[in-house]
Amino acid sequence: MTKEPNDRTLQLPESLSGIQLPLLAGGGIAVLVGVIAGLMSPNGVSHSLHAYLTAFTFCLTISLGAMFFVIIQHLSRAGWSASVRRVAEIIMAVIPLMAILFLPIVVYVLFFDHGALYPWNAEGWGELTPANHEKAKILNPVAYLITSVVVLAVWTVIVRYFWTNSCKQDETGDIALTAKMQRWSGPATFGFALSVSAAAFVWIMSLDPLWFSTMFGVYLFAGSMVSFFALMCSSIYFLQQRGVLVDEINEEHFHDLGKYTFGFIVFWAYIAFSQYMLIWYANIPEETIWFLHRQGDGLEGWSLVSLSLVLMHWLIPFFAVMSRHMRRWPKWMACWGVYILAMHYVDMYWVIMPEAGHENHLVFGGAMGLISSLLCVAGMFALFIGVMLRIGSGIPLVAAKDPRLPQALQFENI
Repeated sequence: MTKEPNDRTLQLPESLSGIQLPLLAGGGIAVLVGVIAGLMSPNGVSHSLHAYLTAFTFCLTISLGAMFFVIIQHLSRAGWSASVRRVAEIIMAVIPLMAILFLPIVVYVLFFDHGALYPWNAEGWGELTPANHEKAKILNPVAYLITSVVVLAVWTVIVRYFWTNSCKQDETGDIALTAKMQRWSGPATFGFALSVSAAAFVWIMSLDPLWFSTMFGVYLFAGSMVSFFALMCSSIYFLQQRGVLVDEINEEHFHDLGKYTFGFIVFWAYIAFSQYMLIWYANIPEETIWFLHRQGDGLEGWSLVSLSLVLMHWLIPFFAVMSRHMRRWPKWMACWGVYILAMHYVDMYWVIMPEAGHENHLVFGGAMGLISSLLCVAGMFALFIGVMLRIGSGIPLVAAKDPRLPQALQFENI
């Protein structure tokens, strides 16, 4: 590679650097107004809390997908991804922001929640049945706090380790840093798998405390990967339209990103179907109730949302990115990336929001509920992008001194 790290075609354009503050300020205001609007919905504080958690989970899962991608590239010694890995590292580096955005939820659970968000936090819940009593041993504010601190600490350590060493290599060109990151990618994979499962079980699955699925952590992981690759394709195309990364990322890289997108769309559908099929076949009331809340007798309310996921989260994008020729068309992949991100939000909405109200007429929580959900996710995503731009300012958008970069620049699909 002949370009220096400070080459303008490797740097974030000034036009994007200048919108950081508007995005951060606007995002913060939108989230605040969204939370307030939720209080005026039929479900009141419950809708507000669930809408915030849905928006938070939507953004968090994108970063988690990026974290896994970065770890796996080091673990597998991948050469093709050296030119796209920095964008993934930037998306991954938003995790500390997500830790800050999770603080209101932790504080609410510890001091104010009386079952509006987590039913297990209601007074006397643990005494209702023997099952409740057993569950209360692991579902309580103290256990929630400990789990949250450990999970966020693991993620922050992983992010800081890979981010710091990758940026340090830009300055020193030290090849040993690549071996160092590769050496710790194995333990990081275990830490990632355990922490994501713990977060999925405690933060999301416990919204319905008596329901359980051993596949739920994998389901959340699958959605994370789909949403991450969707944002990668859209972000890189957006940057290239502004003259950045034009020589470093070409249709061969989009082809591989498209293959990953296609593969994880299939994987998400496989996990979703397997989870549903196994619970349906076993027909255990404690398990089936979760799906019963998401399907009614007719085509209305939550049933429509469930069917829309089958059609629009799996079937349509499945065919859209199946073709090799389509995957090598950056504009096509970028457009479908935006679409897939929207469907990922619908997926998170389907997972979380029924716990705020199972009734079909409360799918959106009325007009104020709908406004609340839209403002929360728009604001949270604006904060997410704003922090991404802030992290990406002043550094090369390619790991310029990575020893595998020449291999990435010459990469061709066979």
